[in-house]
Amino acid sequence: MQLIEPLILLGKTYFYLSNSGQQAFRGNVVSGGEVHFKRAVRVAAAHPDTNWQVVTVTKLALGDHFMHIGNSQRANQIYGDTWELLSEDDERLDARREELERIVVLKRQQLPDYVESSKSSTAASSDDPVLQGTVSLSYNVSVRGRASEIKLIEAEPPEFLNMQKSVHRELRRRVFRPRFIEANPVASPDQVIVHTFFYRQTDLDALRGESSDSASEGS
Repeated sequence: MQLIEPLILLGKTYFYLSNSGQQAFRGNVVSGGEVHFKRAVRVAAAHPDTNWQVVTVTKLALGDHFMHIGNSQRANQIYGDTWELLSEDDERLDARREELERIVVLKRQQLPDYVESSKSSTAASSDDPVLQGTVSLSYNVSVRGRASEIKLIEAEPPEFLNMQKSVHRELRRRVFRPRFIEANPVASPDQVIVHTFFYRQTDLDALRGESSDSASEGS
């Protein structure tokens, strides 16, 4: 039983290795990670002290691995088996609601907290305060665990286009465990992400000045 957590963690390290565009190396990364997840599942199933919680953790880890590498069909088969495992009593139903009846983010990168400033110093001064902005996007999560139909709801202030692009790009790269109903994955429309960031007033003024200059040149 003590092997299970290290095996799952080891399997996850394979996923995050860079393949540098080499197809053969990518194949080794994918198969290597899969070996560790499958071994964790076998250990959990065969150990005399196992319980449904441990089996659930290993099955979900294997399913998440397949979702990461784009094999949603195999992932959803494993998630479906896990649904059945978690459908036997109230305690398991609580786990099912937490793990399978809602969207779970499996892969995400940290979004930038600050706009890249034109000033060399990161310290705020009284005449150049640090202010807060937001970017809000709507999106759908497909049964394949990917974001689609990404649309801008609001950006405040709207001048920081690079921040909008960063949030959009990160959302498209994310991997999700889709929501399930009756052991089957379903699309989840109308999801919303609101990213809060910080910026300097002088950077906003500079962008507004550039926009004004462009408008003057075009007239």
